[in-house]
Amino acid sequence: MEIGSKILTYLIVFASGGLLCAIAQLLIVRTKLTPARILVIFLCAGIILEAAGAFQYMRQYAQAGVTVPILGFGASLARGAIEGAQAYGFMGAYVEQGLRYGLAMKEEAKLLYGDGTNNTIHGLVPQATAYDTGMETGRTGVTIIDRTRLAMLQVMMALYPPSGIVLNPVTWADIELIKDDNGKYLLSNAHVGAEKQLWGLPVVDTMSLQSDTFLVGAFDMAAAILDRTITVATQHDTNFTTNKITVLCENRVGLMVTRPSAYVSGSTIITP
Repeated sequence: MEIGSKILTYLIVFASGGLLCAIAQLLIVRTKLTPARILVIFLCAGIILEAAGAFQYMRQYAQAGVTVPILGFGASLARGAIEGAQAYGFMGAYVEQGLRYGLAMKEEAKLLYGDGTNNTIHGLVPQATAYDTGMETGRTGVTIIDRTRLAMLQVMMALYPPSGIVLNPVTWADIELIKDDNGKYLLSNAHVGAEKQLWGLPVVDTMSLQSDTFLVGAFDMAAAILDRTITVATQHDTNFTTNKITVLCENRVGLMVTRPSAYVSGSTIITP
């Protein structure tokens, strides 16, 4: 009986997913809609169905037949937004997701590149020691992987052990795509990707770092982030009398670098 129930479930899932695929195929054949537009239609349909409360009934019946296709992805997006709105209100959901993310990105950029003027943060890259290209003398075929290893050595020579590497996502993608003489990926494969590590150190890839720059340092010993507080406020000027809301989200962060020589920054561009 249990086996028969499972078989029935598989058939329902298969039929439900097949029905969605058939609808998409009919739209491709019978209309002038491009696949990209059809994708957007399914995505929006999932959002609308979830917001209307109908998708949960479809999910109970068709299970993976509707949750795996793009229709289910749209529903999951809507569900997350609805849950956030229920917990914080619609304005709270916006603050929690949008403003805090944007604030974190701005903070990260300041921690990396702040110029220290007007009582602002003096970032890690401006304070870091320049990478010594002389360490490559006598070495042939130097790559960015070699360069990060030599930068680790340079940090170690400052008597602090390196603890991490910061790269731009473009640089990390270039590293992941490096192949050996047999055409196999050196550090990864297309199925699982590469673990974000080089020479045993964690790699952080962030758009806040310029694409032609790398940073290696003793992040756990040679610097500290101070006075980390978050303030969210909605009061401003004449908002009450004009029936408006202004949302302010700010961090107060200080960065203290105790040993600049324990950070090494250089170029990812290697000239022969």
